[in-house]
Amino acid sequence: MVTHALSLPAADVDAWLEEFAACHGASKAATIRKAFDYLQVHGADVISDSGTPLIEHALGSARQLAAMGFDPETIAAGLLCGLPEPALAAEALTPHFGPTLTHLALGALRLQRMDQMLAETQADHPPQSEALRQMLLAMTDDIRVVLVKLADRAQALRELATGDSAVRLKVAHDARELYAPLANRLGVWQLKWELEDLTCRYLEPEVYRQIAQSLDERRLDREWYIEQIVKTLHDELATAGIENAAINGRPKHIASIVAKMRKKHLSFDEVYDVRAVRILVSDIKDCYHALGVVHSLWQPIPGQFDDYISRPKGNGYKSLHTAVIGPEHKALEIQIRTHDMHNEAELGVAAHWRYKEGGKGEALQEKITWLRQLLAWKQELTDSAELAALPQ
Repeated sequence: MVTHALSLPAADVDAWLEEFAACHGASKAATIRKAFDYLQVHGADVISDSGTPLIEHALGSARQLAAMGFDPETIAAGLLCGLPEPALAAEALTPHFGPTLTHLALGALRLQRMDQMLAETQADHPPQSEALRQMLLAMTDDIRVVLVKLADRAQALRELATGDSAVRLKVAHDARELYAPLANRLGVWQLKWELEDLTCRYLEPEVYRQIAQSLDERRLDREWYIEQIVKTLHDELATAGIENAAINGRPKHIASIVAKMRKKHLSFDEVYDVRAVRILVSDIKDCYHALGVVHSLWQPIPGQFDDYISRPKGNGYKSLHTAVIGPEHKALEIQIRTHDMHNEAELGVAAHWRYKEGGKGEALQEKITWLRQLLAWKQELTDSAELAALPQ
């Protein structure tokens, strides 16, 4: 089995929890420790659906949730959610963990059953409909349940780089059908991109290999080009009075390149975001100021400007997108947003459950707003048109 960066041997748990306690406090680390101890007792001989021992798999999921800054109950739920059902009975969990973590673990268990539902659904009946509605019921109760599930599926896909090919294809298919679109809808880009890239790698290996090879062959030229762009933008933005802008090359996600090539009937060389830069600034005023600087430097490509700040996407995503004819007459995509917008873009709804210093009333209001949006989405899904638009 391949070792992954987020995988954590059980022997290293003590060091991980010591580091966690140093950042967030001993009492919060104790909640995770208690869940890990329970996992060891009830999951020592259990194998996850990826073929990895459950303890190793659960630690990978929990580490992902911790890296995204979640509260200890959510991380602990990531440790518990794959246990056999008897170990997740309310009467077994509540005395150990109290009502909040028990509620999260039971919600995660309900979503575990969705994989079986997907497997049993006939090919001529779209699997998204009933499964997505059941997931939405859990979401309107506590969105963290769904985020635990997304982290679990991402971890399973990492582990399936080797092993049983039939299992790999099934898990990848389910992720493409349901979990990647859901991560997109929630705006959790950290998980969305990984779910999409891994499913593309497993379900379309030849397409994935060709794009990866094309990216690799031109990597040095592309990196040099982006370095020159970044230097120019630093100098020009500073001259324009936009101080402390963070500018960097944007990661190239193979699945998004493939999707754009197909949607717009483009060749690899015509995809703008193969060469892409992101600019992070302090406030909204600087976003539009930076956009003016960019358009004064390079000619905008007609029809390639989107203002998601004044008109955010349905998942709350905010940013300015533009494509220009850069140096050497090469197309270049540029995203401009504030630092806060970037944090929201990376974590989506998950950002509202991260650790925050103070501001509890504001944080609670953010959660209520998100739940209202999700309830509205549930109503929208009564129209099968949106379901039919999801990837088949």
